[in-house]
Amino acid sequence: MFYALSLISCSPTQHVRGNFLDLDEVKKIELNKTNKVAVQELLGPPSSQELFGGDVWYYVGDKVEAKAFFKPEVLERTLLAVTFGPDGTVSSYELKDLTSHYDVDLKSESTPVKGRDPSLVSELFGNIGRYSAPKKTATR
Repeated sequence: MFYALSLISCSPTQHVRGNFLDLDEVKKIELNKTNKVAVQELLGPPSSQELFGGDVWYYVGDKVEAKAFFKPEVLERTLLAVTFGPDGTVSSYELKDLTSHYDVDLKSESTPVKGRDPSLVSELFGNIGRYSAPKKTATR
């Protein structure tokens, strides 16, 4: 019985996150004909929108598999960027998947900040003598 429960707990679970799109619905988008209302009826609300510069809607979706306490593995990822023209119709759209992404190397360096960098000793004993006892007030 114990072994059966331990095997069940290690079985992978799959999760869909975000807007994982049906590609048949994406193919229904017609350039210079489909408007924002029609796109939202086909695909639902976007995951995010362009805030500055252009009128672009982004649909992002992931299929993720997790096994017990290990790091989740992304099985599929889609990104659809729908760009609208000045008349409110789709001027272009681009669909990307997991193969068309690139990794970004993060730097482990720190940003220098002006000021003092206290040592452990000065942190421990630096406040000695800085504070006085609270003043006593006269009571009646």
